Amino acid sequence: MVKLSFCLYFALQYNMMKKLVIPIICAFSIAPSFAQNASIQQQWQHADAQTDGLVGVSAAKALKEFSPASGTFSPVVVAIIDSGTETSHPDLKNNLWTNPGEIAGNGKDDDNNGYIDDVHGWSFIGGKNGDVEKDNLEFIRVYKMYSAMFPDGQSIKGKEKEFELYSKLKKDYETRLAGAKADVEEYENFSKVYRSAKRYFTKNIGEDYTLDEVKEFKGDGDSLEMFKQLVVVGITNHFDEVLPQWEDQVRSALQYGYSLDFDPRNIVGDNYNDVMETKYGNNHIDGPAGEHGTHVGGIVGAARDGTGMDGICPNAQLMIIRCVPDGDERDKDVANAIFYAVNNGAKVINMSFGKAYSPFKERVDEAVKYAESKGVLLVHAAGNDNKNVDVKDNFPCADYKSGGKCKTWLEIGASGSTEGQLKADFSNYGRKSVDVFAPGVDIYSTVPNGEYRALSGTSMASPVTAGVAAAIWSYYPTLTAIQVKNLILESAVSYRNTKVNDENAKGKERLSFLNPILMKPMYFNLGYAFIDDDGEPFRDLLDIKDSWSYSPFPAAIQVGSEINDRWKAGIAFTYSKYNACKKNGITYSGMGNIWNLDLSSQFLFYQLSLGKSALMFSTIQGVGYTKRTWGALNNTITANTGLNLGVKICSDWTANISSQAKYGLNNYEAGGSYLQHGVSLTYTIPGKDTFGKLSRTGSVVNLYKALELAEKRYGK
Repeated sequence: MVKLSFCLYFALQYNMMKKLVIPIICAFSIAPSFAQNASIQQQWQHADAQTDGLVGVSAAKALKEFSPASGTFSPVVVAIIDSGTETSHPDLKNNLWTNPGEIAGNGKDDDNNGYIDDVHGWSFIGGKNGDVEKDNLEFIRVYKMYSAMFPDGQSIKGKEKEFELYSKLKKDYETRLAGAKADVEEYENFSKVYRSAKRYFTKNIGEDYTLDEVKEFKGDGDSLEMFKQLVVVGITNHFDEVLPQWEDQVRSALQYGYSLDFDPRNIVGDNYNDVMETKYGNNHIDGPAGEHGTHVGGIVGAARDGTGMDGICPNAQLMIIRCVPDGDERDKDVANAIFYAVNNGAKVINMSFGKAYSPFKERVDEAVKYAESKGVLLVHAAGNDNKNVDVKDNFPCADYKSGGKCKTWLEIGASGSTEGQLKADFSNYGRKSVDVFAPGVDIYSTVPNGEYRALSGTSMASPVTAGVAAAIWSYYPTLTAIQVKNLILESAVSYRNTKVNDENAKGKERLSFLNPILMKPMYFNLGYAFIDDDGEPFRDLLDIKDSWSYSPFPAAIQVGSEINDRWKAGIAFTYSKYNACKKNGITYSGMGNIWNLDLSSQFLFYQLSLGKSALMFSTIQGVGYTKRTWGALNNTITANTGLNLGVKICSDWTANISSQAKYGLNNYEAGGSYLQHGVSLTYTIPGKDTFGKLSRTGSVVNLYKALELAEKRYGK
């Protein structure tokens, strides 16, 4: 379902703030504008954090400083699977994919692919009878399917599980329907008050009153201040444009989205129950409601010609595939859209849509597997419900129903323009399910009628990422989809430790006195220890001819916190069997146990990136306490120093080899010093309420960094 979030703030008697969800327009966007080249601040998705102070993807900097080895950007076909795209838009019309085997307008299927006049793409939600604009939510279609199983609302023997799901759906439907009715009532109440406020100033000032006149107006009446604040916010945020869109959303949801009687599928004319059917639809790719798809297409590939706005990719060819109505897209259409894109040469598929139910997921999975097998990168918006998609379903997704996961899939969350508001308040998130974030708040791009507007949503963040992928392919056309994906993820700028301001994405407030510590990433280390502790003085530390003590099982345990990118500190406990002790020239063995307790820190002084992994060299420093169960040296205070070599396996796991010299402060000459070596695994979790907990990488996409890494890895 196409849905963008935006906030409509206004002051009422109780100074309350209302949040509205509109599918098309962002209230805090500027008014529609026409062709004039937007500044980097306006199209901030291109900005560089260091140069411009905005957390964009550094596209402007990248395209300025990097040049393709061939001297020209290779064309890259990007499929825009969406609501439709205005193909006549001045900033898009020259960047459309054109089917080389089709003759425009002759009413024939020239290339024999089953689609007549599919010159720039295809629509799977249209037919001879017109085009689908409104549709149900998938939830309603599933509920209707289960309702048909139980027409009397009573359980049937042998279908107890189905009845249990039906009962759950029925209760959910009643709740949602009540909510949809409440949304209409909320709109009507608000619009009534707003119209009253407008009439008040029309009567007292005149028909064409201005913002300043409203601010300076003096008068009497209990409602004046409320009316004044409401109209000031309304003028500033274009309520006259926004309110009709809000009305359309809430009334459409009630009339179409949640209607059990509405079904527009006869317009398409296919056999909807045959999910394997592929040859249906029409070539009306602009659609009756193509604002969302037009905006998405512009983000990826608008012409970089000094007018309007710039697409991320310098040489994208936009393949327009329409399958998303105002309502929820259908699995059959999504699958066919993916098949069409792959069969016609798309390298990147952008999917800025999603829903909570997928009754024919197996068919969508077939299409995704096909795309994966053909080396196509699929980029999907994580959704705008501010929910954790690790535990809440959001389809389509990378996970196959039969098991396994698509390796050429990217799931994208939406980020804001500053570190202080890095997570968009509407964006879904997920430590396991969301790969990375990208700019998605007030993104300036193309809309129908040759205009431009700023919209917000993960629907915008996804094409930013798709544009970055296409741009990488423009520079390096021989790379595979997995290589491009890895470049994006490995080069994304980390904000793992940045505090999240979104209340819904935070954990519950507990142990507030520990919050300064818990805000930092925590690490847990488990491994084996090997100790050269033979009872000889410190000068014998490097004599490794004798038997060493060792831990009989993984009993070297360390817990700590990352202070910053270089430093971390923790507490470690080690247990070892006391294997050998040389005393007065006599070697004793099997003597007892050794326990160590250390307070230590590590300083990362060098890191060598190796693709997905990295070698990390750190110094170790700290103090410790050693207790032995045998001999005079049973209590020793030590000063510790050493080196650690870490091999980063992924963002969470690191393998380590370490060596420490532990200098006995209270009994040096008596042999209280010793060497301790270890092998271990470290698991790191992001800090509490930090950006690192919202995705697998805790990072924001960056084209400049991606090309920088590609140049190191693959040359110019």
